[in-house]
Amino acid sequence: MSAKRAAAVMGVGGVVTAVGTFLTLASGVFGSVSYFDTTDGKLVLGLGVAIAVFALVLAISSSRGLNITMGVLGLLSSILVVVSVVIDWQSLGDAGASTGIAIYATLVGGIVGVVGAIMAFRAPGAAAATAPPPPPPPPDTAS
Repeated sequence: MSAKRAAAVMGVGGVVTAVGTFLTLASGVFGSVSYFDTTDGKLVLGLGVAIAVFALVLAISSSRGLNITMGVLGLLSSILVVVSVVIDWQSLGDAGASTGIAIYATLVGGIVGVVGAIMAFRAPGAAAATAPPPPPPPPDTAS
């Protein structure tokens, strides 16, 4: 599994999350509202952009340590997206509003971000890609 593949998956999650915030969150007697119109929507947008940036750094990195760092940051950001969206979804249900596509898009984006971040932990960096050379043979002392 490569870091580039993990970065692609995590990046797609971040972009889907960010784009999802501009879609319809809910509709009802009050009209319809996009996720971006809410405070939580702005938070989710910021997290989606951050996930995409972490994925970009992961894609250009050749360091195992940086891969792990981007994986951790991407995982935490993606988990925050999922938790925030689930809480908002529950709040919409309590308010009696019809759920829009933004909830589903941002939730899927957050879950895809989690998967990409987990893949980053398994991606080898430059240090892990090549094994050190074997030690030289012992000197011949039989003579």
